[in-house]
Amino acid sequence: MTGEELLASLHQIKVQIYKGQPAPYQYVVLLWAIDRAHIGRPRMPRFGEVQDELRRALAPFTLAKTPPNPANPWVALGQSPWWELEATIPYKLVAKHDLAAGLSVAAYDRVRDDAGFAGQAVESISRVIGNHSAYPALWKSLSVSDLAPSPSVASPDWH
Repeated sequence: MTGEELLASLHQIKVQIYKGQPAPYQYVVLLWAIDRAHIGRPRMPRFGEVQDELRRALAPFTLAKTPPNPANPWVALGQSPWWELEATIPYKLVAKHDLAAGLSVAAYDRVRDDAGFAGQAVESISRVIGNHSAYPALWKSLSVSDLAPSPSVASPDWH
């Protein structure tokens, strides 16, 4: 898959809608994974190693009464060429089986080796979820924030 195809696929991610609002959880997890690749962290960590980190990243984006379960976007991203799952299992079994997942080889290598591509990916995701009130804090916590301009998005680019 080319870099252009990968970038285009970012806008084809099907997100859950809750009370009329799109849930940004998959995009938050992708940004988290892009950030990991950018700093050279392992491509496919086990869920148990990162679930607390993911919970903290996702919690400010909560749409329902309870914070999102990070296993849900962990599995849902398996439909994207950006993501690879060790196995296909229901999200409710992710923690029990400690499922490894992360950026696909193509996405990981491009993000790690091509700062321009990584910046374009981050900017594309910023255009989608950058207007969320929790986004500025997430943005400041990312090392990839040096690759793209700070988001100043007026309206989301949901598809």
